[in-house]
Amino acid sequence: MNETPGRDELEEDPPPEIPPLAGFINNYVLLLYAVSCLLIYLSVSVIIFLKGLTVISLIVPSLLGIILPLYTLTRRFYIPFRREFKLKRPDPLLTAIILLIAAGSILPTNMITWLIEGKNPVDPDYIEFLISIKPKGFFSFLGILAGTVIISPFGEELLFRGFIQQVFHRNMPASAAIILSGLVFGASHFNLPHLLSLIILGVILGYIFYMTGNLLYPFFAHAFFNLVSLIDLNMTSKEVILLGERETPSISWTIISAAACAAGILLLRRQNGSENKEDNDRPLPPSS
Repeated sequence: MNETPGRDELEEDPPPEIPPLAGFINNYVLLLYAVSCLLIYLSVSVIIFLKGLTVISLIVPSLLGIILPLYTLTRRFYIPFRREFKLKRPDPLLTAIILLIAAGSILPTNMITWLIEGKNPVDPDYIEFLISIKPKGFFSFLGILAGTVIISPFGEELLFRGFIQQVFHRNMPASAAIILSGLVFGASHFNLPHLLSLIILGVILGYIFYMTGNLLYPFFAHAFFNLVSLIDLNMTSKEVILLGERETPSISWTIISAAACAAGILLLRRQNGSENKEDNDRPLPPSS
């Protein structure tokens, strides 16, 4: 007499989980791919910008040099793009904490840049760049907003935190990976007076990514930081920009902002840090 197969016997074994990119590609090859993406991004940016297509130069390079190549790479190995780069549903409370950290970091980083620049004249090329990206109307503002607040920050977070920092983290402690990816982030902007500020911003974004395990949170912080800078640029007259005048930062407000940033980091550790930190500290599959 044949026995009726049980439910467990009828169910098929679940398909094996697809490993991350490191399960298919050596870490050194991944870093070489990241460098290639960065070179494409910078080259396309310069070429389009020199042709006078300012708005396009803020949108297309990230799409062609970073987002499309990284998406294509994951599709090549049938890896879910969102899973590989840790794009998860954000939590509203945690998002508010991240925005507090971003807001609190603006004045301190500006103060650092101001101290480094000192009384030296502002680089004429940098002034020309600011003039070129200063919105010249409503539609110009929307285009520059899309480029500087959405597309470019998303592409940079994919590359520097979602890709490079994760590769570093497979080969070194988390703190070293965060700092090193922040150094690469700052150096890639080729702006010496802003270098230290950009490195600090990159470290903060890397720490947010490490503590949350969600790339959307450093993207939110990066986007907010750029949004405030764009609004400030839009409100500054062309004449003031051409004169290269630097407004002396308020020391009291800078201290308050730094305290807000520190408070946000403490809230981040308490709200979401321990659980995701344990997940991020788990060893990843070795690269092939």
